[in-house]
Amino acid sequence: MSSIDKLTNKELKALFDMPPEQAIEHLKAKGLHIGWDWQDTHALAHARSFAVAKMTALDMLSTTKKR
Repeated sequence: MSSIDKLTNKELKALFDMPPEQAIEHLKAKGLHIGWDWQDTHALAHARSFAVAKMTALDMLSTTKKR
């Protein structure tokens, strides 16, 4: 589970009431990488992701990854 999955609905809604700089710092403190565009984060996301072609069931993917 990524850090973004750990945000509660209340916490996520609160981000929209913060000044942008404060919201970014809050997300960075949770370990999230903030990039200017998708290319900034692509390599990091690719290095941490796990996929199996044509496997769409998340529970099966989780079991496969654990093995």
